[in-house]
Amino acid sequence: MKVDFIGIGFNRSGTSWIAKCLDEHPEICVSRPKETFYYSNDYFRGPEYHECCFDHCEAGAKVRGEFTPSYIYTKKSLQLIKEDHPEAKILVSVRDPLDRTISHINHHRRKGKYKFQDIRTIIKEHKIYKEYSCHEKYIARARKILPDLHVFYIKDDEKVIRELYKLLGVDPNFNPPSLRGDVNVNKYFIDNLFLRYLGILLPKTRLFLRKVDRILFKRKIKELQAIQDDYTKNNLDIRDIKEDRSNRTVIK
Repeated sequence: MKVDFIGIGFNRSGTSWIAKCLDEHPEICVSRPKETFYYSNDYFRGPEYHECCFDHCEAGAKVRGEFTPSYIYTKKSLQLIKEDHPEAKILVSVRDPLDRTISHINHHRRKGKYKFQDIRTIIKEHKIYKEYSCHEKYIARARKILPDLHVFYIKDDEKVIRELYKLLGVDPNFNPPSLRGDVNVNKYFIDNLFLRYLGILLPKTRLFLRKVDRILFKRKIKELQAIQDDYTKNNLDIRDIKEDRSNRTVIK
């Protein structure tokens, strides 16, 4: 089975939104589920399992692919992708490292983890969130295995989608319904414990409390940025980032 593109990273970097905008294009079909985990957890099931994730694709779909952002963290996944789909375009979505770290933590807090810890403590004590934001480290390793790597920096959202459409060879002028929408976004999570519990008691005030929380949270940003930067610096092999950037598509 031919797969035209595979999104391999990064977690909490707009991949759900990108996949949604791609899937809304009449010439593109994205797997269901969006994250198949075939090349990380389910390869033992065989190609038939992967093909089933595309059974819904219509005949008019010119391009099809998947977006499993955890692939970039596992070398074995990258090697399997190269073996099965050497001509597929490999997509990587990145965002500001600290923003990614905070979003990842809030995603887990929303699911019930770290209920009584503030974000400063979590970032200091849990290595995994900082590690997953070491973009240069993982991109450099991925490029050694998958040279045709296209990296998109999520900032100018519309430009990113237009460039992706061009890259995949479909009509770049199509306007997906989700282009200016929010997909898988933590809208109402509040970091301050007092304000969070107040929001639980008074749910109608949550939007206002979220704005107050953001004002208070800005005071922590410099400290959190220093923690992330220090970790990234001490866990990055400088040899890994001396790579050819000629086939890198970056939206700044």
